[in-house]
Amino acid sequence: MKNFIKIVFGSCLGVLMAIVVVGLVGTALMTTLISAGKSKPTLEVNSVLKLSFDRDIPEKTNNTQAAMYNFSEDPFLGLYEIRECIRHAKDDRNIKGIYLSLTSGGMGNATAQYLRDAILEFKQSGKFVYAYSGNYGYSQGAYDLASSADKVMLHPLGAVDLPGFGAEIPFFKDMLDKIGVKMNVFYAGKFKGANRTFQAQ
Repeated sequence: MKNFIKIVFGSCLGVLMAIVVVGLVGTALMTTLISAGKSKPTLEVNSVLKLSFDRDIPEKTNNTQAAMYNFSEDPFLGLYEIRECIRHAKDDRNIKGIYLSLTSGGMGNATAQYLRDAILEFKQSGKFVYAYSGNYGYSQGAYDLASSADKVMLHPLGAVDLPGFGAEIPFFKDMLDKIGVKMNVFYAGKFKGANRTFQAQ
């Protein structure tokens, strides 16, 4: 009976020690992997900060629906973090300029203005800013941000579409009434709207 208790106690103790050893080794291995993954990149002299706007910019980092299922290591940087990167790049001696890759169609005017102010502040350090896009027709905000750069580049087959930040439809009915002109409108099909400028507002 005593031998049986010794064998059982020894087996339990051996299993417990194995669990402790495996746990310690696993913890050390995970710590090493995590610290290696979060190591800061080293900047060489004459580096250029590349900001790629190839997706919508959230207000807060990783505050997007897609980020919930994003298993890559690259975070969805938020608006504030991007501006902080630009501010740090201004004072970093290794960074000589910024390259803006503007391919996103989801940049609003407020977002573009917020980042544009940061770019103009960055340029006060005397460093260059270049902007490139395959097509500036997707987002007027993207072109607004690009206008803060020293050079704005476009793909040879790209396009620029600038509809303006505001639009108004002129109405001529009051003027026509004052000079005694009456409009006779004839429709050639449904949903014609060209005559609305001659009707009451």
